[in-house]
Amino acid sequence: MLVSLAASIVACGIPFMLFLTRVRHAGMVTIFAIITADILMLTGHPPISFPLTVVLALIAEAIL
Repeated sequence: MLVSLAASIVACGIPFMLFLTRVRHAGMVTIFAIITADILMLTGHPPISFPLTVVLALIAEAIL
C-alpha cells in the first residue's frame, strides 16, 4: 500500500499538472473530478466518495 501510494503520486501527478497547464477554463478540474468519482463509484468505492470528491474539487477550483 505504501509503495502504491508513492507510485500513484508520480504516475498521476505529472499528467494532472500537464492538464492544469493546458486547460485555462473554470470548472474543468471539477468536471475531471466528477468523471473520476463516477469511475470510482462504478468500481465499488463507498457512495460517500462521490459528494466528498465533488466538494474537494470545488475547493481546489477556488484555490486555483
